[in-house]
Amino acid sequence: MARIRTIKPDFFRHEGLQDLETANPGKHPMLVFAGLWGHCDKSGRFEWRPRMLKLDILPFLDFSMTDTLELLVASGFIRRYSADGGEYGVIPTFAEHQRIGGKELEAPEKFPEPPGKQSGSTGEAPGSAGREGKGKEGNGDTGLAPAVDPAAQKKAELRKAAGDVIGFLNAKAGRNFDLNGANADHVIARLRDGETVEDLRAVVAMKVRDWKGDEKMAEYLRPETLFNRTKYASYKGKLSDG
Repeated sequence: MARIRTIKPDFFRHEGLQDLETANPGKHPMLVFAGLWGHCDKSGRFEWRPRMLKLDILPFLDFSMTDTLELLVASGFIRRYSADGGEYGVIPTFAEHQRIGGKELEAPEKFPEPPGKQSGSTGEAPGSAGREGKGKEGNGDTGLAPAVDPAAQKKAELRKAAGDVIGFLNAKAGRNFDLNGANADHVIARLRDGETVEDLRAVVAMKVRDWKGDEKMAEYLRPETLFNRTKYASYKGKLSDG
């Protein structure tokens, strides 16, 4: 059963979460992350059961809870772990801004510890007073900053940059390509090659000028063509020639 938890007002100004939301439209990472708090035990742990979580968090919206949970893992906001034959998740920053009290504080641990778990399960000294399930505002820290490893941070940055490029293509060409999935992968491959967002946008702008008025060629204003390694190199070379 879900519990009442407190989310600070600064949650709604959290830049990292909003960047993640912008780069992943339709996956609702910000609302899902907020919803997970109520499903956590006193140590910030929850059962990794995407289908069941979907019944309680945004049940009427059409999206993949599994994909959104994995997105939150990749971005460092939650961790997934296995213990005692089960699958669980944990919010690493849970103890930093939730005050646990009453019967919940005295109750035994509900879910097993993750390997190498963070120190401190509730952020409270033994015997602390407080209403069950209620949070307490701290010293202004939102408690939401994730411990993101460099690889996960780089991946999130690439996804955000890819969304920017595809959004630019949609705007210039009058298309509606999904900002994620294979479309993003084509862009990310070029970014990993050392290309910049400005380079990619310049190629898009040039090919839109060349092809948009040609019904046949306009069909090739798509990520798999524009950002194919060989074709992209040819297009970029024409920028230099011009």
